[in-house]
Amino acid sequence: KPSKHPKVTKFQEEECKILIFGYMGLGDALMFQPSLRAILSSFPKAQIDVILGTESQSRPMLQRLMQMEGREFRMILEADFKSLSLSELRGLNHKIKKEKYDIILCTYMSPTPYFTGAILSAPIRVGHSFSWDKWYKPRPNRMFNISVRLQQDHEHETSRHSRLISKLIGKEVTYLTPSISLNDSEKKFAEAFWSKNELEGRVVIGTHFGASKAQNWKKWDDDRFAEVLRDLSVKYDPIFLHFGVAYEREQIEEASKFVKSSSINLAGNYSIFEVASLLSKCNMMIGN
Repeated sequence: KPSKHPKVTKFQEEECKILIFGYMGLGDALMFQPSLRAILSSFPKAQIDVILGTESQSRPMLQRLMQMEGREFRMILEADFKSLSLSELRGLNHKIKKEKYDIILCTYMSPTPYFTGAILSAPIRVGHSFSWDKWYKPRPNRMFNISVRLQQDHEHETSRHSRLISKLIGKEVTYLTPSISLNDSEKKFAEAFWSKNELEGRVVIGTHFGASKAQNWKKWDDDRFAEVLRDLSVKYDPIFLHFGVAYEREQIEEASKFVKSSSINLAGNYSIFEVASLLSKCNMMIGN
């Protein structure tokens, strides 16, 4: 059952400062939406900061949700914690301590060993706990005074976060459907793209063949993607919109080698939300 630290109620009723460790990928940030929405609802007077990686794609996703809820992050800190020198890491921990946060929320375990001092400076410390015998390095379970046991690889992302936030706020997070909200200019952009490329009335298939550099093992073989696209081309006579980041252009050329005449390579050209607006008009999306 949801429960919470006795001091949490006080923070819900007055101004407080919350730091969220937002070290997550784009998809992870999308799955965190329902929990962030519950935090905003339960702490209406809170000043909320976030810390994330310098190239993190979670930033625009988290900021968009804040805007949807009529809120803004007070401060966004950026640091690639694994590449910082010891002195830089100490300096960042000191900076976080000086802010005197009331609540620090760790969405994932990976950064926590690098920020032990900073996290322990907050009276309310929220994070997942882990079995010591089921992970390849020690987990700092004891630093959290509000925690739930993480069921690694056996639990959906939204549930992983919502169980934790439910315990923080003292009630269940019930609305668990993530979504990407598009503004009018993004919708108009997609309409203009469709008109310019004469896509109205055509079958349009979006693709993304890549995976993050850190998790390239998730990627399907380019030759297999190429076969699928060839079969779809014969069956539907579609136009393919190939999405990805700039360094994936060569991979896209390989995976779309049989359908070049009906392909538009968009790798590295558009923002996350412009891509989302184009995908919303596609008949089908194929990816890892």
